[in-house]
Amino acid sequence: MLDLERLFAGKTFTTDWTSANIEVWQRHLASWRDRDCRILEIGSWEGRSALIFLALLPRGRITCVESFTGSIEHQGDPNLVGLEERFDANLTDEADRVEKMRGRSVPLLDRLVQEGRRFDVIYVDGSHRRDDVLVDAVLSWQLLADGGVMIFDDYLWDADDGLSAGNPGADVPKHAIDAFLALNAGAYTLLHRGYQVLIRRDAQVRPNARCKDGLVYPRTFRNLARFLSKRPLRRPPQDSLSS
Repeated sequence: MLDLERLFAGKTFTTDWTSANIEVWQRHLASWRDRDCRILEIGSWEGRSALIFLALLPRGRITCVESFTGSIEHQGDPNLVGLEERFDANLTDEADRVEKMRGRSVPLLDRLVQEGRRFDVIYVDGSHRRDDVLVDAVLSWQLLADGGVMIFDDYLWDADDGLSAGNPGADVPKHAIDAFLALNAGAYTLLHRGYQVLIRRDAQVRPNARCKDGLVYPRTFRNLARFLSKRPLRRPPQDSLSS
């Protein structure tokens, strides 16, 4: 078990939305403990979850995507003041293992896709809005290595204190996660379903879009935006044309 008192000593936190998940993470990330591991976290807040990932995976490095502006429900929250400064201070001791990407998740995830990055563990914990969660999930799926684990937070989060549960159109993460799981049925193994959902990506051929010029274009958010705006798609790298 992690010594949380020691791990968080000298750190400054105003919330704890993470510690209750440690047992599940330990169980399903155990195979990565002694391996070099690339972690992507969407939504880092004050850095508590990042510290836990780095403690559970001592050979891991983490990329933290965080806007530091909070979600809609955080507007007016006094804890937003100094949020980024607390994140930086809390992760000072692990600075050489942390890549901070400040900004909105969609353009930053798209950039990671364009760069051809891959991650072994991805934690989707950004917005609570249904459509935001779905877009984050779709982009993250392109970044997840075969055999990698994706963790969805807030599967049972309910903005209406129970009133949204039976409404399939409700603006909550659960409906986005359910839609993503249905769309990718057969491509993953379900590891855990509770307040969080954990899946492992099975090895498979990654989807691409073939156009009339015979080239294969990656199905990225950027290419989707270019297609919808009738602009040229981003061509694949030259070294991929002969493969």
